[in-house]
Amino acid sequence: MPKHRSLRSGKMTRRTALGLLTLGSAGIVLATASPRGVAAQAPAVRGKVTISFWGHNHPPTIEMYKGAIEAFQKKYPNIQVDYSQKAGPQYAQLVLTAMASDAAPDIFRVGDWQVGEYIRDGALQPIDPGPWGARSGRELAERFVEGVQKKFLIGGSLYATPEDVSQLLNIINLDYLREATGSETLPATPEKLVEAARKMTVVKDGQWLRSGFEYYYQHELWQTEEWSHLIHSFGGAIYDKDGKLVMDQGNAAMRAAEYLYNSVHVWKFSNPAFALTFGQPTPSHFQEGKSAMNPAGAWKIAQIEQAGIVKNWQADLWRTGTQDFVLAWAWSLGVNRKSKNPEAASQFLAFLHSPEMIEYRQAKSGQIGGLHGADQTQWVKEHPKVQPWLRAQARAQFQDPYPNYPRVSKTIAKMFETIAILGTKPQEALGQAYDELRAIKA
Repeated sequence: MPKHRSLRSGKMTRRTALGLLTLGSAGIVLATASPRGVAAQAPAVRGKVTISFWGHNHPPTIEMYKGAIEAFQKKYPNIQVDYSQKAGPQYAQLVLTAMASDAAPDIFRVGDWQVGEYIRDGALQPIDPGPWGARSGRELAERFVEGVQKKFLIGGSLYATPEDVSQLLNIINLDYLREATGSETLPATPEKLVEAARKMTVVKDGQWLRSGFEYYYQHELWQTEEWSHLIHSFGGAIYDKDGKLVMDQGNAAMRAAEYLYNSVHVWKFSNPAFALTFGQPTPSHFQEGKSAMNPAGAWKIAQIEQAGIVKNWQADLWRTGTQDFVLAWAWSLGVNRKSKNPEAASQFLAFLHSPEMIEYRQAKSGQIGGLHGADQTQWVKEHPKVQPWLRAQARAQFQDPYPNYPRVSKTIAKMFETIAILGTKPQEALGQAYDELRAIKA
């Protein structure tokens, strides 16, 4: 992949700004879960503009953004936000199709693994609120934790803001663990995890009743994330930091594929035929008590609690290979390179990361990561189960940069399903995947 390059010539302009409030060490706590009634005065703006924003179709996120937009438009009455939702699994392709016809929105979601690809293809421009009253993109980036800054601050310009930063951890039903092993001690090695998963699997009279461990199937994004975790935990990667394919080097991919194969066909603690496919509004088997362990992001906490069936559970590292690996990802928001109102779009992104919005976003949608002080809010204190994800942030690594995410994810998902669902031997499935990945050019 070619090196990132700025889409604007020269340095980013710094203009007079109100500036975002800086979080103190104790964080900022809102009195209520609503962003209404924000007292800060908006700066003068230049005429009325409308910006379009395509969000995800995750129900809690939809409600959160409706409230955030209402608060934003109250503070900045000259900026109207045209907000619509798009289906999760098809989101990336919808954006690409819209871009090809110059119909893409001013603000759209981008995975952290897609940022380099979108910069290369001229789809993103630097975030620079300018005269609308916020700091420059570079100063805005200072609000983010170091790992997020490194991911999105490229060549001195900020190209995206994290909508949510989460880490792939293993959620475990402690009641099932105690029932199967006599202890609630979390599995501390890959061998202990496999042993616990086998013991917690329940099959009676040929009928599958509970998975000891359940993957997400038939969802390209999640299968790619699961595979990324597996190969990294065996010391490998799909692409290196420069976007060069390295999955076909060494034996990490084979060991990861064998682990996946054995999970289903040898150890038999995961059954694709029993598993629910991932998506909305489909719940996971974990929150229904039908699986003992799942890989998941912190966003699952609210859904598990709302279901009210599994009350005694915890999150820990998902240990599968020769080394512990914490996969992080950041669904993020970027500004369209062809936006007619980039400064207004940038101001909306800056507002979402203001102190007044941190706890609101947490409470309404479980978006927890990426900002300094986000671990000190009242909401986090009242939700201790989120702490493992916050602690994992310090050691987490972001996903590999992909040269063409839609094509890569389709190849990985097909390989994943070929091994787990069809029972194809790892060597054969990997060989086909290697051929397809080598054909994908930046």
